[in-house]
Amino acid sequence: MADGTSRFSAKGKDIHHYKGVSSLSEYTVVSASAVAVIQKDIPLENLSLFARCIPSGYGAVNNVAKVPAGATVAVYGCGGVGLSVIKAAKEANAIKIFAIDVNPTKLEKAKSLGATDTINPNDHPDESVDEIINKQLMLGVDFAFVACNGGTQVINTAFESTILGWGFSLILSEPSTDSVLATIPFNFVKGKSITSCANGNVKPSEISSLVEKFASGSISLDGLVESSTALDQVSALHDNNAVRTIVSFS
Repeated sequence: MADGTSRFSAKGKDIHHYKGVSSLSEYTVVSASAVAVIQKDIPLENLSLFARCIPSGYGAVNNVAKVPAGATVAVYGCGGVGLSVIKAAKEANAIKIFAIDVNPTKLEKAKSLGATDTINPNDHPDESVDEIINKQLMLGVDFAFVACNGGTQVINTAFESTILGWGFSLILSEPSTDSVLATIPFNFVKGKSITSCANGNVKPSEISSLVEKFASGSISLDGLVESSTALDQVSALHDNNAVRTIVSFS
């Protein structure tokens, strides 16, 4: 918990709350500040996406970056969070959305959800992604979102793919704690910026409003959940290309 204590134990030993939530347990104890009140008639299997995927993507685009209509966007990583960024950017009327991933299946999914261009780095061994983007747009994208755990190399590439003057890079993934990000000061002098956010900086009260938008049809989960599995079959998911898989505890 936030105060360093635990509410769980087994065989006399404390069990720590993963990220203060422990969402893989059947029963849990969380801080009141992390609880969101939602409608009772929403299927629970849909609500799981509002714990990470939807708020991270929509919050990054709308709360943090505040992507305006007509903007150009690059999304590094096309998992659940990255695809949510793409969906939100499309709804914000971005005119160019680059989806970057090494998985062709995910790139196809990104295209179906709103990406205007897809880039697989493995198909361009002699060019970096930022070089490919800068060739098309001359100066780079307005916004770059890093939604994959590719380390600082991907973050650097995303940063380099943004435009001088106002280019904005946002880190949604969690690099290793001992990794170091390096760039030339000139990038900052000329107006580029880079920051990070946790779950799109979405507050619990905003989770409730996101769920309401889903209930009203304003937010669609189409294309994000592609399969379901029983708890004892979780290990098989390592070979699963699904964007998100619902795990049943029953």
